[in-house]
Amino acid sequence: MAKILNGILGGGVGKVGGVVMSNWKGIDTLRAYSVPANPNSSAQQTQRTLFAAVLAFLRLILTTVIQPYWDPFAVGQSGFNEAMSKNLLAWADDTAFDDAIVSQGNLEQETITTATYNATTGAVEIQWTPSGLGNGEDTDSAVGIMVDTGNNIAFALTGFQRSENLADGNIGADRTVGEIKAYLFFHRGSGATLEVSNSDYFQAVAP
Repeated sequence: MAKILNGILGGGVGKVGGVVMSNWKGIDTLRAYSVPANPNSSAQQTQRTLFAAVLAFLRLILTTVIQPYWDPFAVGQSGFNEAMSKNLLAWADDTAFDDAIVSQGNLEQETITTATYNATTGAVEIQWTPSGLGNGEDTDSAVGIMVDTGNNIAFALTGFQRSENLADGNIGADRTVGEIKAYLFFHRGSGATLEVSNSDYFQAVAP
């Protein structure tokens, strides 16, 4: 049964005849009712697998990346939903971690020259060489993200600047180096002055 919430001129929720009333982010909406389909074609199964993989990946960096560096720029949707949309279009398949868009923006991006993981000590390093060809500044903050895809956990390397050419830390020993994916991006400012770069990717190797 549908309910009119604020009188005859107000919004409502529920189905009336062939239409469905709802409220999305404070906006009253009205759409045609249709019986949901649930096809189980090969293409649909592939898309569901991709969706699950992207969702799981982005959840790993929700508080360290999505909320601080996607939410401030999101319009009409959450930063997480925007990241989902962009990554679903970018990933070639559910294992395409090299296609992942960890961050996006107009600040100068750098290319990772190497990323290493020492399975004995747990030490990790991401290195880059500043190009100096764009709008980057030496004092821009660098953020390294190390994702252990085998154990579904991500680590943020922070407290570094663009000019240092290095972000390092420790993510614990006895992980599989082939499952460690490295990402790098930069940011500057806060609030209305926040600027963020696109992210770069590198498959971690042994030192």
